Amino acid sequence: MKRLAENDGSIEERRNIESPCSEPMIADLRIYKQACRINSSLLTLEPMSRLPLGRIYFPLAYILLAIGFLTIHYTREKHFSALVDGIEIRGKSTVGTIFSSPKIRKLTVNAAGLELLFSKLNTAALTTEDEIRHRLVINGWSKDENSVNIILSDDVGIKISSNAYDRALNLSTIIPATIPPVKFAEFPLQPANSADVKFLQNNTLAIKLDDIEYVVTLPPNSLWDPKLRRLIVNAEINPTLELPDIQ
Repeated sequence: MKRLAENDGSIEERRNIESPCSEPMIADLRIYKQACRINSSLLTLEPMSRLPLGRIYFPLAYILLAIGFLTIHYTREKHFSALVDGIEIRGKSTVGTIFSSPKIRKLTVNAAGLELLFSKLNTAALTTEDEIRHRLVINGWSKDENSVNIILSDDVGIKISSNAYDRALNLSTIIPATIPPVKFAEFPLQPANSADVKFLQNNTLAIKLDDIEYVVTLPPNSLWDPKLRRLIVNAEINPTLELPDIQ
């Protein structure tokens, strides 16, 4: 009986050790379940919310299209031409909008075998007495019955008058009074295709083009340089003319 009791005690102790319901095992099991719950909750977390791609790409595409449209619109050019008593005018300008007026990019005036050719690389200029050279841009042009007026920046201009009956051409300039005073002005003037130019007295040129002879009167106290293809006008003696309306 004693052995049986002993045996019963050992069996009871074994049961206490191996039983999963013992207090240490139950604590470990609770910790394990909690860890599993945490891991499962981490695995089931939803990813961070992101903006739909359309919300990013559509505004960006709209901005790029707007920039492209404005670039094309403001750099678009148109050509123009006119003929006034043997004076031919050709050029191109930007298209004006409600935000900006059209700007002339290039202007050519052809008459009596001579060409006044204004462009970005071939501009008129003023040189003041302090030896500073000021480049001039084209502000506009206008035409009368037998003349064409080219209006440049800084209130500078040049007028081309023609008389088709006697084949005569007259050039006159507009040079403003400034501080410091203007020393001389330059205008891009060159012979037309195959034109033969000769210097005459009294500040005139004889031009022969296609067997037709023309006489061109230059502004007072001016000089045409055939190598530089520039008309140089002394501002001190040049007469002052009224500015015509800009077209």
